[in-house]
Amino acid sequence: MLAVPPAEIVVTVPRVCGLRPFPGVRVRRRDVPDADLVGIDGIRLTDIPLTALDTAATLPDGSAFLDRALQKHVRFPRLYRAYCRNLGAEGFARVNELLVGAADRADSAAERLLTALLRRHGVTGWQCALAFERWTIDVAFASAKVAVEVDGWAWHVDAERFRADRRKGNALVRAGWLVLRFTWHDLTARPADVVAEIVEAAQAARSWDQRRSAIRTQEYASTAAPRTASTRPNPAPVPPSGTVIWRDQIAHIPSSTENPQPTAHSQASPHHRVISVSAEPTTPKPKAV
Repeated sequence: MLAVPPAEIVVTVPRVCGLRPFPGVRVRRRDVPDADLVGIDGIRLTDIPLTALDTAATLPDGSAFLDRALQKHVRFPRLYRAYCRNLGAEGFARVNELLVGAADRADSAAERLLTALLRRHGVTGWQCALAFERWTIDVAFASAKVAVEVDGWAWHVDAERFRADRRKGNALVRAGWLVLRFTWHDLTARPADVVAEIVEAAQAARSWDQRRSAIRTQEYASTAAPRTASTRPNPAPVPPSGTVIWRDQIAHIPSSTENPQPTAHSQASPHHRVISVSAEPTTPKPKAV
């Protein structure tokens, strides 16, 4: 059940056996019930349930090991019966804690453990069971939009629940939340690291939100500021209709740099009379009455 053999092998022998320990092997004297023993090639070995319990009690990540054993090698009822037959054995105080966690089919035990860790370390600003769309967030830092999801023992999870958890996580991410996921084994094996990661994520999210708000405020202030007076010249005034314009006066009419003015002939409106400077203006002859 272990991916790598342990550095030290523990051999359980009857109390009356005179076997002595030797390098790499530790001898443990205990009378094991027959129901927890099997014979393989003439050698009596502990059966899988008791082997799983004994191994989990000695490993630092014993809960993760026991969870894998429940998924692949043994069912919980057999495990529990082996535990009852060996109450009081060496290391079984630790086994009792592991079985309590394994027996809780909901994630409530893991959530209670997480909230206890947050309170113990003085972390504030969170709330439990925050409603989000059709789900609830296990532990939420709403102001920072950080969601902490806690998974119980994996052997409880079926395919539908696995898919539902992923849909919930995807919806949170689309809504701009940062999602942190931890397991029962994280909370029991490395509680300080879990709390530190949560606090760091919440602080970073709040810091970014404050910087983003400052940037938006600055942009709004720059767009709302009064514009400076334009240095572009005003467009040339158009003479009123019927005004006589001399050719030597056209050159002195100011023009706009933005919209270049047309030539002298085209600038005059149809109602303007353009008179050549080379000829004196003539007086119209009176009409005979």
